[in-house]
Amino acid sequence: MASWHRQVVPHWADVCVAAGLAALGAYNIWVIAEPQYQGSPILHTMALLGVTVPLAWVRCAPLAVLALVTASTVVWELTLTDLAVQPALEAGIAVLIAVTVASALVDRAGLVLVAGGLVVLVAVDCAAMAAGRAPGDTIPAWLL
Repeated sequence: MASWHRQVVPHWADVCVAAGLAALGAYNIWVIAEPQYQGSPILHTMALLGVTVPLAWVRCAPLAVLALVTASTVVWELTLTDLAVQPALEAGIAVLIAVTVASALVDRAGLVLVAGGLVVLVAVDCAAMAAGRAPGDTIPAWLL
């Protein structure tokens, strides 16, 4: 199935998704300057690229991309954002894409790793809610 999926969706489509998500994030960081992007826009841009660039290879190495996106999201959220505000939209979309593709392309053993990555993200979100983030900014994302 994995080879069929790779034939239907060419690699350039993954690159376009990654580039589009990076462009959305750059607009939010540099133009709109939303509250979750307080601090240095350069550091937020580097974190954004750490979350979005791996998506260009999501069908080639789904578990590696999921690990990179998850780690980058956790680092971005814990180091650059105030845990009391809603996290970056782009990180959530990147995680959603990486989890969806990895779940579709890996075997059962790989699904255990996917579930492990989700447990890490939920743990970070629980810590953020304990730090003051509104449950309305966190729990609806779990439904996705």
